[in-house]
This record gives sequence, structure tokens and C-alpha cells, in this order.
Amino acid sequence: SFVPELTSFENLKEFRIIFCRLAPEGLARISRTLQHDGNRLKVLDLDSTGMDDDDVGIIVDALRRNNTLKTLDLSDNSVGVRGLRALLKLVNDVSSIDATLTS
Repeated sequence: SFVPELTSFENLKEFRIIFCRLAPEGLARISRTLQHDGNRLKVLDLDSTGMDDDDVGIIVDALRRNNTLKTLDLSDNSVGVRGLRALLKLVNDVSSIDATLTS
């Protein structure tokens, strides 16, 4: 996988992978980064990476334990109703919004 273990980049604030298929191990590394206590990632751009509803579910699960990310771009992926519902449930969860605002 070309996605490095991002948790070792403590000052990383933006990460962009665009027009490149994201392999399961790369998605797992991104998920671990989002959940990592020391992460400072504010922008995650996964435009045109071949993600589907299951992949979005992995990102959503990781974001439940994240209070640093401000921008997520999932443009031009195969996200359907199930993925959109998961994202909407996440952004409508007031506890995650409060945690982000107070961080």
C-alpha cells in the first residue's frame, strides 16, 4: 500500500489522495490515524478513490473518535444511500460536534 502509517506524522494537518484507488490496508491506516489521540489532521481528501458504502462506514466509525477533522472530501466515489445515511447520522450527532468545537 502506498499510504504510509500516518500516525507517525504527528504534525500532519492535510492528507490528500485523489484519482487513485484506495486499497483496504490504506483505508485501515487512514482509519487508525483518525482515531489516534495525537493526530492533528484537519483536512482529509479522498476524492475519486473508489470508495463505496462499506468504506465510508469505516471512515464514519473512525470519525466517531475524532475531534480534529474539519473537512472531508469524498467526491466522485460510489457512495450510495447507506453511506450517505451513515455520514448524516455522524454530522447530526451533537456530541461529536460539541467535541470538535471545544477542541
